Amino acid sequence: MLTLRLLWVLIRRLPATSALAISENGGTQPWTLADHIGADTWTLLAQVNSKKGKAPKDHPAREAARSKQKGIALSRRRGAHDRAMARNAERLSRAGR
Repeated sequence: MLTLRLLWVLIRRLPATSALAISENGGTQPWTLADHIGADTWTLLAQVNSKKGKAPKDHPAREAARSKQKGIALSRRRGAHDRAMARNAERLSRAGR
């Protein structure tokens, strides 16, 4: 029997290359643990090998992924807010009849 909990567990264990994971990540493949470790290693090497004060803050791909995720989250919140405002306006108009 397929319960909601089992379905949730199966969805959470989908690989990063699955269509659902890519769709939820804004159309790009989510970073794996190996990707994060590689970016951390790149950042450490860049900081060690750079002149003082000139080191990059983070791996460029990670910075791009973070800014894209922030934009997606912001648009989702804005959409939810707009829908709530429309429902509230509809309720008020019904109450005023």
